[in-house]
Amino acid sequence: MKSSIRTAAGAIWCVFGLLAATNVCGQVKDPVLSIDRLGYPDAITTTPEWGEPEVPFEMTAYLGTPAEHRAAKYYFDALFEFNHWMAGLFPELRELEDRLELDPQYKLIHDRDDRFDEFLDRIDWEVDKPDSEVFGQLEPILEEYQIGFEKLKLAQQHEKVVFPVGFEGLKSEHEYAIRRAMFVLIAQARREIHQDNLVEACTLIEMALRFSRDIMRRGDWTTLLVSTGSCEESCYREVIPAFLDSPNVSIDNCRQLIGIIKQQQQQLINDPIVEADKLHYCFLRNILFQIRNDAYPAKGKAESFPFVSGLESPSSVLLVELVDFHYFRLNHEMLRMRLEKVAIDNPEISDAMSKLPPGTESDNSIDRMLFQMLVQFEGLHLTANEFQKEIDVLNQRHREMVAACSQPFPQKMDKLKLLESAWTTDDSWKSTKLLRFFKPFKLIPYAGVPQRVETRRNGWQCMAALALWNLENDTVPESLESFLKPASIEEVPRDPYSGSPLKMSIVDGKVLIYSVGPDGDDDGGRPQESSNPQSAGDIVFQLKR
Repeated sequence: MKSSIRTAAGAIWCVFGLLAATNVCGQVKDPVLSIDRLGYPDAITTTPEWGEPEVPFEMTAYLGTPAEHRAAKYYFDALFEFNHWMAGLFPELRELEDRLELDPQYKLIHDRDDRFDEFLDRIDWEVDKPDSEVFGQLEPILEEYQIGFEKLKLAQQHEKVVFPVGFEGLKSEHEYAIRRAMFVLIAQARREIHQDNLVEACTLIEMALRFSRDIMRRGDWTTLLVSTGSCEESCYREVIPAFLDSPNVSIDNCRQLIGIIKQQQQQLINDPIVEADKLHYCFLRNILFQIRNDAYPAKGKAESFPFVSGLESPSSVLLVELVDFHYFRLNHEMLRMRLEKVAIDNPEISDAMSKLPPGTESDNSIDRMLFQMLVQFEGLHLTANEFQKEIDVLNQRHREMVAACSQPFPQKMDKLKLLESAWTTDDSWKSTKLLRFFKPFKLIPYAGVPQRVETRRNGWQCMAALALWNLENDTVPESLESFLKPASIEEVPRDPYSGSPLKMSIVDGKVLIYSVGPDGDDDGGRPQESSNPQSAGDIVFQLKR
């Protein structure tokens, strides 16, 4: 079964023209899609017509992708090996994908992914210490991902990766492939730790952290969550503690791990929330530009309304297509209020609204219908003054987002809460003609992700230094500085929640390193009360041995 699955995987992706040109029948043919073509079909790599100078950040640096950074195509090639649905991103491959689903070998790929998912459902890497029998079950599954693993290593031979994407950010097919690739790397690292191959385990940790950095480039909310929440944080929760807990961990192993985490700290990009907001800004600016200049796309199909006739216009086609961008929600309350006002003097729209199925604020399909009705019946055209006002409001909001993210954690969260509510309450936003009908994906549940991951990153760097101290000394260190400096860590890593250095406590002769956590209270190293990241208590790091 193992060899047949690997053959099937290679055959399928060769059909897609990735590096080779052999189809499932073994016939040699020209590639359908050259690896040089790999990238999002809607990727924006040059400054759009509406770019500088009014944009409050460097558009050229944000959207332009230098040729030497185009190594993302090798990542794309690798990600096909972890999620076959990646083919759906490319028009050239969709027909082939449909035909391949009928091939018996194609089912082997599904079976492999299902077996890996079932394995992950049975194990909690953060809590469990799997035995040889468990890893024996994992081994053949990992072997079936070997092609993808080798391609990831090939991608990382390039210095840097920037994923060129469109205004809609990552697609779900890409997101799923990223998650699966990271889960495979984590499983491989845990296997190597179990087998005491700690040098190889370190190499896999470095690969995983590099992977999390590379996919965060050109971010959106999904990238933020996948990169930091699912990828980088998983290394700190599920791999590094087990690595340092290994009875055979050596001085060289600890020094290598410290260097890897230090590299992660040095090469991370700006605050990912700010980077995500840049993509949201581009999305809205693009809509404003197209409406102002009647630059409607030729493609697109207006929503079908069986109870209303004639609901199709260039602008309604444009907006129905663009509001499918799932990181933004339409403002249900604002749409209803405006349509009810319009309906007073327009029996047709009043009748159309009465025929709408019942919906709620979370029902985006109803909001899309409301939006299209408003565009059709009221029209949506921007005068020069209206257009400038929309831009001014949008620019100001982005500057406020940047300012909020530069604040210490408690103030940052308070400011972001105000900004989120301002999408429906702020007078300047409510007075716009278009922007008022949009509100972003909820900020607050995810705004704390960067601080949470930075806390784990800094905490486990300290733990690696402490493990090194324990290997070289028989005494308990007197302070953080006493074991960090010998590990070439010149300053105590900061606590992102307080802005001050992380703290140390000694309990029952064992060293604890802790952050005050989201509540900002120093509890002397008392752990958080629950697994909820926002719960009271400190975030505590401790070696198990």
